[in-house]
Amino acid sequence: MTIKEAEKIIEELKKENAMLKAELAKYDGKKPAGRRTHDEKWMANYDLWLSLHEKGHTIVEITDMTGFSRRTCYRYLEYYKKAKS
Repeated sequence: MTIKEAEKIIEELKKENAMLKAELAKYDGKKPAGRRTHDEKWMANYDLWLSLHEKGHTIVEITDMTGFSRRTCYRYLEYYKKAKS
């Protein structure tokens, strides 16, 4: 490999690096994806669910009263079981 070939490769890599940096820049300041658990809203909803659950309401009754999905209620139930053990 000659010096000219090496310089050409270096320039191509610099261009590629700049392109990738520009592509990454569009993600600056964005929040990471995925479910965030145990933030203030989650805890407020869980506390509401817990108060209803401890009063003896069923999952179906809780979903009807709160508008939570059944899946959310079952997530809270699993969290509740783990916290108790």
